[in-house]
Amino acid sequence: MGELRTRKRGKTWEYSFEGARIGGKRNPISKGGFRTKADAITAGTKAKAEYDQSSRVFKPSTISVADYLDYWFKNYVQKHLSYNTQRDYESKIRIHIKPFMGKYRLTSLESDIIQLWVDDLKIKKGLSKSMISNALACLSGALNYAVQPRKYIKYNPCDYIKVPKVPINQDAQAKTDYILPLEEWEKIISYFSDTHFYLPLMTGFYAGTRIGESYGIDLLKDIDFENRTLSISHQMQKRDDKR
Repeated sequence: MGELRTRKRGKTWEYSFEGARIGGKRNPISKGGFRTKADAITAGTKAKAEYDQSSRVFKPSTISVADYLDYWFKNYVQKHLSYNTQRDYESKIRIHIKPFMGKYRLTSLESDIIQLWVDDLKIKKGLSKSMISNALACLSGALNYAVQPRKYIKYNPCDYIKVPKVPINQDAQAKTDYILPLEEWEKIISYFSDTHFYLPLMTGFYAGTRIGESYGIDLLKDIDFENRTLSISHQMQKRDDKR
């Protein structure tokens, strides 16, 4: 990375240095408002040292967390994980991970930063413990790949993270625990009686299948009418690429 620079802006001084590139674009990091040039140099030197933290890596690397996540998604997730998992990880990376820590160098990412992120998901965003755990699992998977086989970092800083306890939201729990009365179900299913949705809905009601699993049933292979059994081995998935 580039050297620390200072300049005078009006009556105060500012420091700046180059951060890890994101999407191939420069990522200058700066802060102003210092009374003297010496104050700016002192603060800038400390900020750059905290940002660099290069001693913890096997070999030099300037890749940002944002760019590394793109690399991991393309080279591992899309090649080895299911389509639904790909969609889930893409959403978590875009919505929860990149906005908070995408600007950091991969080699500078430590447990304290990740713990702040996890706490932020709870305190500011109000996510449930399971949602936080799933987002952390996504990041941890990416960083495991950075340890092995890529050897970009020595260890996975997610290993030391604690997911905080999240108080139970009584309103949310009431919605989750809601049981549909039979008379309400009969009203719903009557609405679809003459449509192609009727059979999948009835299958889900009586067999407990998800809607995708209901549509994935092969009537010739998955149903044994003699023994009255149903095997669930496929599911229909909606793809954004319309394939």
